[in-house]
Amino acid sequence: MRQIAWERWVDFEQDIEETDEDEDMRLVPLMIRTPLGMFNPSESMSPNKMFDCWVLHTNFPITHREQMILDNIEGIEIIKIMTKYRVFIGIGKLFNLTNIRPKIELAMEITKESSIAKIMQEIEGKDKWAVAIYSDGKHKTIFPVDGRDFEEDIEILRSGEAANIITSDEF
Repeated sequence: MRQIAWERWVDFEQDIEETDEDEDMRLVPLMIRTPLGMFNPSESMSPNKMFDCWVLHTNFPITHREQMILDNIEGIEIIKIMTKYRVFIGIGKLFNLTNIRPKIELAMEITKESSIAKIMQEIEGKDKWAVAIYSDGKHKTIFPVDGRDFEEDIEILRSGEAANIITSDEF
């Protein structure tokens, strides 16, 4: 079964600021190696200042297919394949992993196969739909019903405890 694990990427900026450096060391610009190249952690262009940075670990090879899947998920700004089983992901500041993670897991077929098959079967042939995915792996699928406001139904889902909502408009 395909699995993924997440690790927050940090550049150790906090440790650097807390140390007592002697006067000579302060004159030398500090550079750190990141998946995107060398950066001074205090610069505004440092990856941790621009993105919410994560490393995605997998038990399957990251191929062009997986890279394209990640590239098409809203909120992911940077994708840098580090190794065959590891990818650096920079998430835009107005997005968060809580909303993006279920989309990645569904698109990369990480969610239990029976759940994916069930969701696909439920939405097959439907023009408009929304799927709420909960942190325990359960889901709820809704469709437009005559006499009810579908957008209002989606907002009700969003105000609940769903970890993520995926709609037909996003695919």
